[in-house]
Amino acid sequence: MLTLFLLSSALAAPAGYTSSGTTDGCTLYTGPKTAAGTTPLLAECTWPDVTLEKLDAHFSQWQSHDEVFSAVGVSEVERTEGATAFVHQIHTAKGISERECRLRMTRTKSGDTLELAWTLDPTFTTAGPDRVLVEKDDGYWRFTTDPAGGVKVVYALDYGPGGSVPYLLVRWFQGSGFTAAITELHGWIGAR
Repeated sequence: MLTLFLLSSALAAPAGYTSSGTTDGCTLYTGPKTAAGTTPLLAECTWPDVTLEKLDAHFSQWQSHDEVFSAVGVSEVERTEGATAFVHQIHTAKGISERECRLRMTRTKSGDTLELAWTLDPTFTTAGPDRVLVEKDDGYWRFTTDPAGGVKVVYALDYGPGGSVPYLLVRWFQGSGFTAAITELHGWIGAR
């Protein structure tokens, strides 16, 4: 019973987050608007058909993220420094200019938990022609082996596209765009 309580506590959304739906074995949450004007998003999932080993072998390869996510047009590792990879990305969305950034990405594995986290590299200050600098991109995927089989997944994202973005497109991202990333990863890793 104590184990069940600890597992459910580990998957409880942070204070201030509200449930915003479900998809692909996940409960979705929307956080309170930040001082920067972004709205953090969170998903808590159970994927019984995926293993931690498979995720680590395939998804930990930062350069493969443009194969996984339709909104990532380019994902190239520029260099590594210790446990940090500096990854150049170009993000695409219909109806707006491409977004460009360099992310500092880290992989941490401890026991039965794998976390892939990222934040913007503040030294990347110039986007290419006809592109806009991403304003904010912080997040993580945390995968934990589920004793019942498969993995428990927590996906957190706080993204600000920068530039001028129509409100309807922002709302789309907070709904369909966020859930697309979840579905795309689950399908991609399942095909491996």
